[in-house]
Amino acid sequence: MTPTLTGLLLIGSEESLRRLVPTNEAVFQVLVGTDIRVNQTYRGPLLKTIEQIAEAFKPWNPGTELNVGLFSSMVPEFDERAFR
Repeated sequence: MTPTLTGLLLIGSEESLRRLVPTNEAVFQVLVGTDIRVNQTYRGPLLKTIEQIAEAFKPWNPGTELNVGLFSSMVPEFDERAFR
C-alpha cells in the first residue's frame, strides 16, 4: 500500500517528509511592528507541528483578569479559536 500525500503530511516521519515532500514547512513568527522577535521553522508532520506551534504561541498570548461580581476569569489577548 502506498501512502497518500495527505497521510505523509499528517503522520509521516521527518525523514520521509524531507525526502518525498521537501517543501513541507511551517513557520511561526512574532512581529513587533516590522521587527521579527521570533522566527521558528517546523518541518515535521502536521499533527506534531500544530502542537509545537500551539505551545510556542502560549507565551505570546497574555491574559487579563476580568472580574464580574463575585466571579473572575482570565481573558486571553487573542481568542484561541482564531489561532489555527
